[in-house]
Parts: sequence; structure tokens; C-alpha cells
Amino acid sequence: MLKIIDVTAAPGGDSRLILSENEAFLADVGFPFSGAATLANVKAALDGRTVDYILITHAHYDHVGALPLFKKAFPDAVVVECAATNSILERPGARKFIADMDMNAAGESGRGFDVGSYSGDYDFPAADLIVADGDIIQARDATIEVLETPGHTRDSVMYFFREDGLLISNETTGVLLQGGQVHASFVTSYLQALEAIDRAEKLGAKTIILPHGSIIDGEQAAGYFARSRESATNKAETILRCHDAGMSEDEIVEEVKRKFFFTRTPEDRAMQPEKAFEVNQRATIPKLLAELRPQEQA
Repeated sequence: MLKIIDVTAAPGGDSRLILSENEAFLADVGFPFSGAATLANVKAALDGRTVDYILITHAHYDHVGALPLFKKAFPDAVVVECAATNSILERPGARKFIADMDMNAAGESGRGFDVGSYSGDYDFPAADLIVADGDIIQARDATIEVLETPGHTRDSVMYFFREDGLLISNETTGVLLQGGQVHASFVTSYLQALEAIDRAEKLGAKTIILPHGSIIDGEQAAGYFARSRESATNKAETILRCHDAGMSEDEIVEEVKRKFFFTRTPEDRAMQPEKAFEVNQRATIPKLLAELRPQEQA
């Protein structure tokens, strides 16, 4: 029987500790700026134990950012990433972007963080275990199936604990907001996101750790995945409609923000800074058009 503990220290920088009888698994590590607070939460929950595996879902700063700190704190922990994540985190440009986004998130109003005295650690360690779709991580207490699910990013990964029916998901299937609606979070591929939703649903998971705030059980999952498809289709159709009406990219971004960001509750907006949301939309638009309007890209 697995115990799931929310060790998140800052809204939007989720981290979950999963405890079995003999092992501890950490699903993502959150923002760099909140890393020390997240680490303190983890150590308190471990009560003298150590982290055995750090399971990274993708290379976005709000998921992997505190990894340098955690690897130093738990040097024997096995850092698990897909090859694309490991490659991204080696790049100086990616590290700089993570640092820039981290500072922006740290400075957002309401976080109570002193940016002036902050110096982040962005020296990412190499993965200890590089996995690919269909791989099995055989831990002492768990058989973990790896699913590469590109769509949110090209390096998005899910982890399925077979014996317990626990799925660690990612934003490819969407973010469940506090109001109950699902925000479609595909960036690199709308079509791959739809495929990932189908794959995740077919697992029949008993428990699903969703990105940015929610843990749902199997009875809730059917409704979640249905809303995921609906949300993804709605967002894609919105972008296509704006494009077909002759709107510029800036105008499309503003319409997407109006419809999908500013309609969120203040609590949901706190999960993702506006700058980060806009960066994702500017990446999404050309990729969606390349998939659904390929004749225009020739």
C-alpha cells in the first residue's frame, strides 16, 4: 500500500512523496526558488528515511527546477528521466531559460519570496537512469511502467505503479483546475496529446497524481479524461478559428489568454504565472497550425 504525501512548498511547483514499506519515490521537485522549503517538507515526511528514486516528468522549471538541490541532499537517489529531458537540462540555453522563469515566478506577488537575496542553483546533474517508452523500473516494492507521452512537451513522461494502480501523470492530459474544469496544456502536439489521453485512460488507474494540485481516484478519472479531450479540442478550435479569421499571433495569444487564463480563479492563476502561460501559447500556435493546417506551412 502506497502513501502519497503532498510536499509542495509553493503553488504551481508541485512535488509528491510516495512511500512504500521499504522505499521512497519523489515525483518532481518543484521550482528552484522554493527548493529549500520543499526539501524541508520532504525531510519532515521521510522521518529519517531517504529518497530512493526521483521521478522527473519533464524539463519545465516548475517540475525539475530544484533537482540540483535534491541530488545534493540525497546523492544516492536514482534520478529518472527520459533521454530528451536529460539532453535539455545539459544545455546552457535551457538552464538560462529555467533561471529566468524561476526568477519571474519567485517575484510574483503573493508568494512572499525575497528575490533580492536569492541565488538559484541551476547546475543540473545528469540522470542516473534514462528511460524510454515501455521500460520497466523494477524497484523493491514496485513495478513501474514508463510511458512517454509527448504533447505538453516532447519529453513528457508518465509513471505507472502497476501493483497499486497509481499513475503519475503530466500536463499532456491537462491540468484539473479548482473549479472542476480541465485546462488543455498541449504545447508541442495537439494530436499526440489526444493519443496520450487515450493511453492514460486505458491503464485503468486506481489513483492518478495530476500536475498542479489534484489527486483523483478511478471513479473520477473517466470524467477527467472526457473533460481533457473536450478542453484540448476547444483550445485547438479556438486557435484555428482566430487564425482563419486573419488574426495575428499576438492577437491569438491575447484571445487564448482571455478565454483560458483570465477566466481562472485567483487560486488557479497563482499556479502558473501569466508570463509562463504566454510563453507556452506562443510555442503552441505554430505547432498546432503545422499539424492541422499543413498545407499552409509548405
